[in-house]
Amino acid sequence: MVNLQKMVLVMVVFLMLFSVLNAISKETVLAEFGDKVITFEDLEEKLEAIPAMYRHSYASEEGKKKLLDMYCTESLFYMESWQHDIENNAGYIGRLNDQVKSVFYNAYKASFASEIILTDIEKQAFFEEHPELFAGRTFAESIGQIESKLMPQKQNEIVQQKKAELMEKYGVTIIDENVRNFNIEDLTANIPNNEQIIIESANSDLHKTVADLIVYYDFLPQNKKMAIKNNEILKKYLESLIELDLFYLEALEMGFGEDEALSSKVEMVKRQLRLSATYNIIVADKVDLSDENVKKYYAENIMQFSTKATRKIQTFGFENEKVATEIRAKVQKQIKLSFFENFQNAEKLKVKKQQNLQKIIEEYSIYKAKNGEIDHIYQNDIIPGIGKDKKYYDLVWSTPADSTKLSEIFQNIKGEFIFFRILNDNKPVPQPFAEIEMKVKAQMQKELTKKKFDDVTAKLETKYNLKKYQERLLIILDVKEYYDKAETSQKGRKFKDAIHYYDKIIQFYPNDEDDYKATFMKGFIYVENLKDNEKATECFVKVLEFSKGDLHESAQFMLDEMGGKEIEFTEE
Repeated sequence: MVNLQKMVLVMVVFLMLFSVLNAISKETVLAEFGDKVITFEDLEEKLEAIPAMYRHSYASEEGKKKLLDMYCTESLFYMESWQHDIENNAGYIGRLNDQVKSVFYNAYKASFASEIILTDIEKQAFFEEHPELFAGRTFAESIGQIESKLMPQKQNEIVQQKKAELMEKYGVTIIDENVRNFNIEDLTANIPNNEQIIIESANSDLHKTVADLIVYYDFLPQNKKMAIKNNEILKKYLESLIELDLFYLEALEMGFGEDEALSSKVEMVKRQLRLSATYNIIVADKVDLSDENVKKYYAENIMQFSTKATRKIQTFGFENEKVATEIRAKVQKQIKLSFFENFQNAEKLKVKKQQNLQKIIEEYSIYKAKNGEIDHIYQNDIIPGIGKDKKYYDLVWSTPADSTKLSEIFQNIKGEFIFFRILNDNKPVPQPFAEIEMKVKAQMQKELTKKKFDDVTAKLETKYNLKKYQERLLIILDVKEYYDKAETSQKGRKFKDAIHYYDKIIQFYPNDEDDYKATFMKGFIYVENLKDNEKATECFVKVLEFSKGDLHESAQFMLDEMGGKEIEFTEE
């Protein structure tokens, strides 16, 4: 019989079901900061802007909460950006111009698609010239692949043709001699040649001097600077910039600037670049990556830059404790023979010891393969070949590293009675700083930047009085929908997602039936799929705490299989 407390709880849940709509109003305010708000409509638009392959991760209630967190942080950084003189930063202006131009450049190139015509003669010729690509297939069967190979070639031909036409239209010429003489190693060495022309054109937007190139090159990202290893590569880079500028100017002349979709992309680019600049100013640039600090970080975190400690053991396993106790005494007797190693017959005794141990293993032990030796045991709670076994793991790392001493007898997660000895104990060895300096610096930057980002975010939340209302994202589904989602997740081997849906059933449908089944299914997933016996045990014990039902016997069976003790069924 359901008790009064549970009845009250069920009534509360039903009231929640009636009060919470199956669709959230688009005007619902999810966050407030300063004089701004984020509505449900804003969040949905943010979700739609995420590429389709990642969108599903944020479509659930929990996913939308994470998305709201990120949206709030982004909005706070954007508000803070206006407190810094970003607009007058030459590097920011240069990057902004390039990225805005890229939007129109890509749109202009995409417009060439209508000009690309592949004739049947061209397709047939390509098919015959590349038989290795279409082995075992007819021409008709290969049409799709042929077109996918030819289209980029055709587009590139059109791009080069358009570029040549525009170079002539705007009178663009690269002054090769001045490009060859440009010093990419020491920019200051170019200052006396500031007035020399790098790119000549009647159009002021295309005309570039050495002074212009110094400013532009100085603000290039480090990875791009590293890619420009010589002046020949610099010339190719300048050619790509000319193409960018030419197509941008032509796109504007053709009216691309009036396109609403492109205007929207431009605004998004401006916002993202502004956010990036703000992040650098108040987070990344505040991290001290001096040589002294990097060396200090290495010393303070030396274990992270050392080889991992490992142990090798020889294990002996038995089906019952009595046999394990008897054999342990025999093994102990054999391994103590090593104490006679100083005697004249030491080598013979060692050989005899190994032979005796092998006979014991072959005759009695469950673990016969490799004489019961298990190598590469790391400090990660896992025993190779066994899995996650906390007691076993703890004993491996607490038993003295002495091959003449045996561990105590204990049961592993399989219910076997075992003992072991340590054969090898490999200590961590630090990697020399000089060999991994870049790795240390990268890890330090990642860790300290994350910490600085969290600190800055917390301060901005206080500064702009951020208030989030994540509870307004709550939508309670019909119990069948939760079951269906859990089942679909299990079939797709997304076991943590399945557990999430079963937790929702337990949370919203505590009726002694659905929560009962969901608790059992959680336990089943933990033991069968996630191999987490500890959490599985918790679930099956909870199942037995419900009024006795059809799943009690199965839950008790699972507990018995995991080595648990029998629990009395709860009667109500």
